[in-house]
Amino acid sequence: MSEVNYTLDGYSIIGVEINGDYAYLEDSNNRIRVIDISDPTGELEEVGSLNLNLSLFCISNGVGYAIVEMNNDYVLDVIDLSDPENPVISGHSEAFPENFMFHAWLAANDGYAYVAGEDGFLVVDATDPADPQIA
Repeated sequence: MSEVNYTLDGYSIIGVEINGDYAYLEDSNNRIRVIDISDPTGELEEVGSLNLNLSLFCISNGVGYAIVEMNNDYVLDVIDLSDPENPVISGHSEAFPENFMFHAWLAANDGYAYVAGEDGFLVVDATDPADPQIA
């Protein structure tokens, strides 16, 4: 019987993204946990984390994108992943239109984040990570 390589203390993993030698786990405590997977057959170690009021998360070209709740609104945070042990928020967008986030999906490519919601589709220009703007 195989063994589990990594376990969370009382929380569930609700999503995972891979970037190079690191797995970014979204947990049920609204945290992104950074796991070193450079040796996927060995014991995996958490090397960093970032607490967010997280709803969705994805990675594109080494940059993290997270939809978070802020002051009862939803915004897009751009996350600098250049130092996996210390991921930091580079910037966040203005609030999304009211009630947009119900049943939403998130994808990103080349500095743009794409958010599909029940009521429509948003594009966020994050080519300036410190100042992402709803396009």
